[in-house]
Amino acid sequence: MSYDAISGSGAIVCIHVATRRSPILRATRDEPLEEADSGWQFLCGASGHAASDAQVWRLDEVVAYDPSVRELLDEPPNKSFERNPVTYEWCEQEYKIEEAEQGDIPNA
Repeated sequence: MSYDAISGSGAIVCIHVATRRSPILRATRDEPLEEADSGWQFLCGASGHAASDAQVWRLDEVVAYDPSVRELLDEPPNKSFERNPVTYEWCEQEYKIEEAEQGDIPNA
């Protein structure tokens, strides 16, 4: 699905990005779980986020916060991207489904 079709769908944003303490450095798209889910997660790059560290934003809110992610949003599920913190260029990474510990954000 294209960004235009899912722009109002939900996306997971880690607390460090949501509170503007860290930029988005990792974007992963899993298979959406329901119609209101885009499948996207936007993270700061740190590991070990707890589920309580997540917020749900609309995808268009994420784009308003960081317009650079728009270039990724037409990608199909099962894709991961990381951004170089110096050049801010997005690079595709190997997609891995990581088993989350109880209470953790998957792929975080």
